[in-house]
Amino acid sequence: MSKTSYQSTKLLMEINGRRDYNYYNLFFVLIKSNWCKNDEQMKTTKVVRRRKDVVTDYEKETRTLFLRVTEEIDQHTADKIRRKLDSEIEIYSPKKVIFDFNGIEFMDSSGIGMVLGRYKLVKMLGGTFEIINVNKRLKRIFDMSGVSRIIDIKDEESEKNERVI
Repeated sequence: MSKTSYQSTKLLMEINGRRDYNYYNLFFVLIKSNWCKNDEQMKTTKVVRRRKDVVTDYEKETRTLFLRVTEEIDQHTADKIRRKLDSEIEIYSPKKVIFDFNGIEFMDSSGIGMVLGRYKLVKMLGGTFEIINVNKRLKRIFDMSGVSRIIDIKDEESEKNERVI
């Protein structure tokens, strides 16, 4: 990347309110800002990004973003996870977001707030939001907090049955 395009991208990121200036994120900002002519330049139909605590998987054909958090969601981690998920949603502008809770054993009220905030963001952008692979403990938390009345929550068994059909 030339110094001029780096500076232009840095300016674009400042306008969008983003402050992380590594080349990996700059590449995705370039794609979003249509500096790449078309999707064929990326050569793939699926983009997978693995970070320490969040794994994202984006399918271009269906414009579906799969989000999987790999650590507990509590007061100390919710803000960090929120920033990463917001970044992914901003980069891809998906039609559908699927939040996978596989392997998460604990979530407190800040995690509920983080989930509801991402739901509102996706709805504001015109997309749909659903939660999958919720264990019994988290299902109870979602039921007691009223989140299950707002967001479509699917457990592992119903997800497996849909794949068979």
